[in-house]
Amino acid sequence: MYIGIRVDASYEIGSGHVMRCVTLAKAFMLKGAKVLFICRNLQGNMNFYIREQGLEVLELPQASLQIYNNIDVNDSGIHCEILSTTQEQDALQTCEIILNNISQVPIDLMIVDHYGLDGIWQKKIRCIAKKVMVIDDLANRKHNCNFLLDQNYYVDIHKRYVGLVDKDSFLMLGPQYALLREEFFEQRNAVSIDDIENKRILVFFGSSDPTNETYKVLSSIQSMNLNDLAIDVIVGKININKNDIKTMADSMRNVNYYCQISNMNEVLSNADVAVCASGSFTWERYCLGIPGIIISVADNQKQLARDLTTLEIDTYLGHSNEVTTHLITVAIEEIISNPTSILKARNKAYSIVDGNGVNRVIDVILRKL
Repeated sequence: MYIGIRVDASYEIGSGHVMRCVTLAKAFMLKGAKVLFICRNLQGNMNFYIREQGLEVLELPQASLQIYNNIDVNDSGIHCEILSTTQEQDALQTCEIILNNISQVPIDLMIVDHYGLDGIWQKKIRCIAKKVMVIDDLANRKHNCNFLLDQNYYVDIHKRYVGLVDKDSFLMLGPQYALLREEFFEQRNAVSIDDIENKRILVFFGSSDPTNETYKVLSSIQSMNLNDLAIDVIVGKININKNDIKTMADSMRNVNYYCQISNMNEVLSNADVAVCASGSFTWERYCLGIPGIIISVADNQKQLARDLTTLEIDTYLGHSNEVTTHLITVAIEEIISNPTSILKARNKAYSIVDGNGVNRVIDVILRKL
């Protein structure tokens, strides 16, 4: 079985799409599949990380300046600027690079996890792929796919893709399908969900943190009297502000700075609460029973953040451009002064994500390929 994965990372896109695709790829490989990543060489890409995981990457070239300058919002409403080229050009290049590097064509499955691609690209890619799987959470454009995965929680999750996919497309919707690495499933068994010490806060806004929320949160914490609390700060290798963040962290008491760690599950499990974005990190937190003070850092995170509040687990402060250090300070003071509420939130989070989502996804696909 041969599987292709079309996904990108960049300073603008972030690393979440790549991280969850790597998790899925490793699970497929355990089932005997051959997996190939097709990624564009964008600034802030994670191609090095994919290779470090023992996975093969074929790199698409950067778009020419002429093509890039002519990119606009396409007819379906998606922004192709994060793709750095047109969908038609991307599909052509993807087909060419697969035909030039793989003898077994058509491949069994093409997985695409990209906000810049929709049914236009997916239809064109079917000349080299028997079936197509889409990973999405925007529900803002039409898809041409056999499978669609949206691992997020939305109040209207079962209505979101009506009219956007064919009736015979198989939908995998909700956090029960969250693509978490195996170490989170293993760490979950070692977590004492009722153990609340109120002594540790984790700060993490993804690998790139384009709005520099990490620095903002540290500034807030610096103004508080939190000598009895330990703060763990995690940034990614592609975070352009990581040196400034490290300098601030080093100047503060009880603050531990980490960059591009491989043991996120261990560091996260030690926290009582996280201050973080409302992206895919949500499901890693929930798997280990960690509530959050959340800030949306991209437009596509706003609805998820609002809907998450209905679960009474996280405190949503608003979008990044609306959140001040004062708001963060008040939220932290309120949550650490109420261990009972943390305990209730921990149990709710723990009950929603069991860490076995990737195996559910694999089982569905293998049954239907």
